[in-house]
Amino acid sequence: MVTPQQRVIVLRAEAEGFKNYLNELPAEAWSQPSACAGWTIADVVGHLYGQNFASRITRGLEGDASPPEGAPAVADHDEDRFAEDIFQRALSNREQHGENLLESFIPRLDESVQVFNNVGPDDWEKPCYWPPGPEPVRVLLDMRIAELTMHAWDIRSTTDAGYHLSDDSVGVLMQTVDRAVRRAFRPDEGIQQPIRYRFNVIGPYEAACDIVMTNQRTHIEPCNAQPADVTFRCDGETYVLVMYGRLSPDDAMAQGRLTFQGDTELAESFGRRFKGGKADAAEPCRNRPEVWRMKLALVIRHAELETLADNFTSILKSEKFQIEPLNIFDDAPNYRLFAAPPLEEISLIVALGGPMSVNDDYPALRQERDYLKQAMAVGVPVLGICLGAQMMASALGGAVEPTGGYRFGLSRLLISEEVAADPVFSKIEVPLVPTLHGECFTIPKGAVKLAEGHMLCRDGTYRRINMAFRYNDSYAFQFEPQLTLEELRIWNEAFKEDYELMGDRFDPKEESARNLREFAKFAPYHEAQMREMFLAFLSGVV
Repeated sequence: MVTPQQRVIVLRAEAEGFKNYLNELPAEAWSQPSACAGWTIADVVGHLYGQNFASRITRGLEGDASPPEGAPAVADHDEDRFAEDIFQRALSNREQHGENLLESFIPRLDESVQVFNNVGPDDWEKPCYWPPGPEPVRVLLDMRIAELTMHAWDIRSTTDAGYHLSDDSVGVLMQTVDRAVRRAFRPDEGIQQPIRYRFNVIGPYEAACDIVMTNQRTHIEPCNAQPADVTFRCDGETYVLVMYGRLSPDDAMAQGRLTFQGDTELAESFGRRFKGGKADAAEPCRNRPEVWRMKLALVIRHAELETLADNFTSILKSEKFQIEPLNIFDDAPNYRLFAAPPLEEISLIVALGGPMSVNDDYPALRQERDYLKQAMAVGVPVLGICLGAQMMASALGGAVEPTGGYRFGLSRLLISEEVAADPVFSKIEVPLVPTLHGECFTIPKGAVKLAEGHMLCRDGTYRRINMAFRYNDSYAFQFEPQLTLEELRIWNEAFKEDYELMGDRFDPKEESARNLREFAKFAPYHEAQMREMFLAFLSGVV
């Protein structure tokens, strides 16, 4: 199922099959328990009735991703309250419609199919309201298919032991299980090093992926050259049912649906740690396992040597943040992949620097720009550093262009009047910062300029450029606040050719030596004040 249009065909077929089944279901069966714990068949249909996708899609297509009347703002989203509201709404719908529930549900289902059927080819990326945060139309399509097919299974599997998911629905669901996996496991402090479980999925939609489990979280990665500790083998339906919590890993292995090679103890521990991925397609089930949460910091890295360094990394750890790296450079030089977690799982984002330009036409950068735009729109704080700052500016409608020069060394900031009242930037008391850049940004509409600086252009002239801005709780810095002396020593050798970009007026070797010498003296002050700045930034993160 490559295109959204093909997915609409799947939705239409699943909807027709489900309607036909419900039309033939005896009246007495509606009060029977479903496979969704705590719900009868009527409760499940009441839940599906309450998922008003058509209204959200229609408003999104018209450019309105704001909460509809009576819906909570994204900033006020609470996962537990969200699940409880869904649960209660399902019961309310069942009680309200009573014997007319099916008669009410079918037009609502047809309406959702029709609205997706009418989406134009250029409209699939338009954001729509979703309580945890806006989602593109194409994501809501996948969510609708997951909701419908998994809850149809909750109903039909209880009345027909031979019922199976369709191959086409399995093909779609396999693309959505990453969200469930992140919520399906508990942290285990006993894990000393990551455990890699490889799944080889056979059947019409053959695939392979790695589920990597650490002592803090679990996530999906594409298969790579790293050896797996355990390799599981199953068909697509088994894979989906396990990951969505409908079939326990232990039962799947006992039934012969899930086989493995590798460490027996680790294979069995997979089932013990697995708690069921019901957070998406089965979110409303009252007895779903509680989701373990901690503050998650997404760190977007564009180059292997561009890191948070020990200075900022130690702060995040001391403040109980889990650090999730997203390494864009893994897909160099094409930069096609941007596999970021859903925004509702993220507490903050740090976007670091890199060698490319915002204006380069890389798919990953386009996706990152859209991701940062959505993050700032829903109130996820972003700290953009160097390229990351330029990405923020571009995402907010600003321009990024060459400065006419290049700077690798300490630069003095020209502080704006607004800084005195800024709770974060005011922590930078000595306006001297390390820089490594050749492009600059304009200040986007709605942002507050915090600092400017000077760039010595290659033609000998000086140009005044923007160096920092704030947008709500997000900050963009055209300098390197995280840099430590240890990391500069690495950069000085790895990026020594960058000194040649500064122009004929500079001797690369002399500039390299001077940069290291000057920063060695300033580093203790720099690291101390940037720690205070970063702590102030984190203080606003919920």
